[in-house]
Amino acid sequence: MDILHDKLHALIAPILHNFKVDFVALELKGSKHNLVLRVVADHDGGITLPTCAAISRALAAELEAADIIPGRYRLEVSSPGTDRPLKTQRDFERNLGRQVNLQYRLEEASASVEGAIQQVSETELVITSENQSVVVPLASIEAGKLKLKW
Repeated sequence: MDILHDKLHALIAPILHNFKVDFVALELKGSKHNLVLRVVADHDGGITLPTCAAISRALAAELEAADIIPGRYRLEVSSPGTDRPLKTQRDFERNLGRQVNLQYRLEEASASVEGAIQQVSETELVITSENQSVVVPLASIEAGKLKLKW
């Protein structure tokens, strides 16, 4: 499966790049007769349904032409979803200005902060919470999730 995964990644990455979206994940699941290829993409401010549909059409055409996946499969193109954990610098950049809940290490103890992502750099985040700013090193983040508005 690793060789197939690598071939799929190599075929899919340039197509997503052409759509100016981030390639978040590639999953190939199921059995030989019920295979699902799931491509997860994102964009600053989120990815729209029409963009996912356009990407799906472009990927379907390329996948059919390349004939990489033997047999039948189902292609799904989606956003990461609102409850996906935030892990990378790019995850936080895409969500600049949004409310988050973060758990992070502070020397020997754990700490948490809830607030808006104000700044993102290669090494740290600035979260504004209740009129104060908290600087959180990216390397210390244990868990991060968007805070949903209901």
